[in-house]
Amino acid sequence: MIVKKTLQNQVTLPSTMAKKYSHIEYFHIREDEGRIILVPLNHKNIDDIRSKLAELCLTEEDINEAVDWARKSQ
Repeated sequence: MIVKKTLQNQVTLPSTMAKKYSHIEYFHIREDEGRIILVPLNHKNIDDIRSKLAELCLTEEDINEAVDWARKSQ
């Protein structure tokens, strides 16, 4: 399947994929040998991530600052 990246760096899942994963709200994205891979995250994964962030005493502001820093360094 082919998808197009918009000027806002967004892609739309093809309808067959969107239907198959309609219950999924979040995806983990990674690059592997020049390929972009989306991995569906279920609520347990998200809860695990939130627990780990709380364990590390990271706030939403900390995460936003880290994302801003990472985007600027590219």
